[in-house]
Amino acid sequence: MATRAGMTPGYHNHSWETSTLIGGRHALEVFAEALEPADRGEVDVAASLRAAPQALRVVEFDDYAGEIFEGIATSLAWLRAHDV
Repeated sequence: MATRAGMTPGYHNHSWETSTLIGGRHALEVFAEALEPADRGEVDVAASLRAAPQALRVVEFDDYAGEIFEGIATSLAWLRAHDV
């Protein structure tokens, strides 16, 4: 549906997709099977921000090796520079 409407869907995975089973199969496998073939390259974050100007902006740190507040400040600065 999203493709027919001119949108390109994206997905942010979480650990439970590989532990939850649907009909004996991992939920992530069921989800991936439902997707249309596409280039699984990097997400153009700036384009994503432009496509959804009304969406809430969230910076998520799943695993960050540096000083957390420095990372948040750097991420916020990038977001402010690229968000319109």
